[in-house]
Amino acid sequence: MKIFYRSLTQRGMALFTVLVFMPIILILLGCIIQTTMAESYTLLLEKRSNQAFYLAQAGAEFAQFYFSSFNFEKFTHQDDNTPVSELSNRILPVPSSAKYGEGYSREDGWIKWEWDSSKPYPSFLGTPYNECYKFKIYPIDYMQGSIAKRDYVLKVKASLGYPNNLTVRTILMRGEYIDLFQYAIFDSGNLGEFIRGYDQTIKGKVYAFGDIYMNPNKDKLLSFRASNYNEGNSSMEPLLNSQSGKIYTSYKVYDKWGGTKDNFSNWQGAKINAQKANTLKTLVSIRGDGDSNNYDSTWSKWKTDAIKRWNGAVRDVSLNPEHHEMPSFESFMPNGYYYNEANEQGIIINKTGVVKVNGNTAGTDVNKVKAAITTEKKFWNPSEWRREEYVEVDVLKLLDPDKNGNINDKIWPENTILYCDTPVLIKNAAVLPGNTIIVSPYNVYIQGDFNMEQPPQLGNNWTWKTGSRPFDPNDTAFYPDFKKKSAAVCSTNKIYFFSGGFKPDDYDATNETGAFNKWGTTSINTQAKKAPQVSGEERKHTKDATKTVEFNALTIDGAKIDDDRYYVGNYTVKDKTTGKIKEDKDNPYYEKKTFDGDYHLPNGDQFVEDWGASDTDRYTLLRRGAIVHKQDGSTMADFDNSNVGPGVVGWTCATRYRPPKRDYGYDPSGAQSYTIDHLPKSVKAKSWQVGGSSF
Repeated sequence: MKIFYRSLTQRGMALFTVLVFMPIILILLGCIIQTTMAESYTLLLEKRSNQAFYLAQAGAEFAQFYFSSFNFEKFTHQDDNTPVSELSNRILPVPSSAKYGEGYSREDGWIKWEWDSSKPYPSFLGTPYNECYKFKIYPIDYMQGSIAKRDYVLKVKASLGYPNNLTVRTILMRGEYIDLFQYAIFDSGNLGEFIRGYDQTIKGKVYAFGDIYMNPNKDKLLSFRASNYNEGNSSMEPLLNSQSGKIYTSYKVYDKWGGTKDNFSNWQGAKINAQKANTLKTLVSIRGDGDSNNYDSTWSKWKTDAIKRWNGAVRDVSLNPEHHEMPSFESFMPNGYYYNEANEQGIIINKTGVVKVNGNTAGTDVNKVKAAITTEKKFWNPSEWRREEYVEVDVLKLLDPDKNGNINDKIWPENTILYCDTPVLIKNAAVLPGNTIIVSPYNVYIQGDFNMEQPPQLGNNWTWKTGSRPFDPNDTAFYPDFKKKSAAVCSTNKIYFFSGGFKPDDYDATNETGAFNKWGTTSINTQAKKAPQVSGEERKHTKDATKTVEFNALTIDGAKIDDDRYYVGNYTVKDKTTGKIKEDKDNPYYEKKTFDGDYHLPNGDQFVEDWGASDTDRYTLLRRGAIVHKQDGSTMADFDNSNVGPGVVGWTCATRYRPPKRDYGYDPSGAQSYTIDHLPKSVKAKSWQVGGSSF
């Protein structure tokens, strides 16, 4: 009985324990499950929040790129609340499905992209949720002291989930328009603009989104001067600004600060100096032998010691420089922003002739433009080692179409855009009929003076006299509107400069019948062997006795300025279909020589002729306006320049020329260039904020 009783007692205690603790266990288990579910839901929300942020970030990046492809000039809204009218030429269009994919529409002025499971096109994130981002862009004009300024605001809202359960993230960005004309040189990649064969002066700021290399030749002088040096402004503006890279001097650098002026003048190495305000200060002196500290970004004491030598005039990636954006190359390509704008109110020409003039395909104005252009011109380009067929545009014939001295019938694009869907040579452009933006996805050749500050009287040495009274653009009583214009020349390839007396017709290599491997190695290229032809600037103006070619315009090109004979011995070819390496090839132009006088320049400029056999007869190229390189914008050819054109920049096969004296600088007349319609714009971000469901 005791055993039985004890058994019942034990069973009772077990039952009691189970009855007491089971609810507790169930409660704990429920808490664990609830906590796990809550944590899972929190993780899910966090994941969706991150995905929504990625979607918003993708929308912001697309919006910024899309905005840039319209030269930062078209908007979705006039202000935060007012959409741009559908009839306005300032409205940012809905992205086309052919170019950007499906899913775009307009909603209350916003540009919207969306996806759900019913759509035939793929989602962005690969989730089962509905995905959407939309953006608006609008300008803000304001005064900073007495100076008019312009900003823009970009708002992006992204949502992820289902209609009644959406996760929303927002991005708010404010950007500022930059005055490009304050720069002398602006590069979207590495910048080697300073490896030269003659003294060079840079007046204005220099910017590169990459490394800056300086390596002037022995006994040559490279001078940097602040853009405001004439006014004596003592602001410490950075002259050299390398956004993502470093600043290099290729030779060894010697500290000559303790030397006297006479000692420095007798220095046998190259020199680099900078002038800030009205005080000339030598930055560094360099020569090609010996050991020394470099005083550039490679030196361990760059931030503590070397930067002091530069007098605060430089910034590199370690010193937090600014980042500026330029319009995408798509802006300049066929059917891009400039082409479409020229199609509406500009001039379009192609290799066969005139396409459209101020919206018309026929009529008096079209006939005037036809009379000013010559098609099927040919020129042997020794830099790219190929023959180029181009169209010649004579600006004087647009200025005075009837050749009678009456300029009231001048013809020019209403919106200033001359789009050349062909290689083009621009000549007789010392005086422009109006503001000018020349755009081509091919090479552009500029001959002689362009948009002069003080153009001389045009007389006997031009193609015609302008009646009994020679045309004098400086006579303000008769021609009050003739002064230097706002101008830009843009090419996705290269912009070449010819002196006024250069004769490209004599430089045609018409008897070329075979392939060329190296400079002058065949017997059939007798005309090509004329390069470089000694020509120099002819006195085409009755009052022009100077040895100077003047060019005043902002330039944008996609030039790869290295002479590839010196840098690429062999190279890898990829199959264009598969992207896989196909074979290694030898560079047919490769030369292992070191620098060999003026004719061989490892870092070539866009010249093809002899600009002076000696310093006494050397000509000067005077350039005012930012020099902008977008080197990464186009694909290089495999040393086969037969496919040079939109999207493909030609290799530099031979830089055989004697360089001019270079006097490059900013253009003070282009202040607030962002206010001038269609002139290429630049922007930088001022602020970037990430938020939740509202701004």
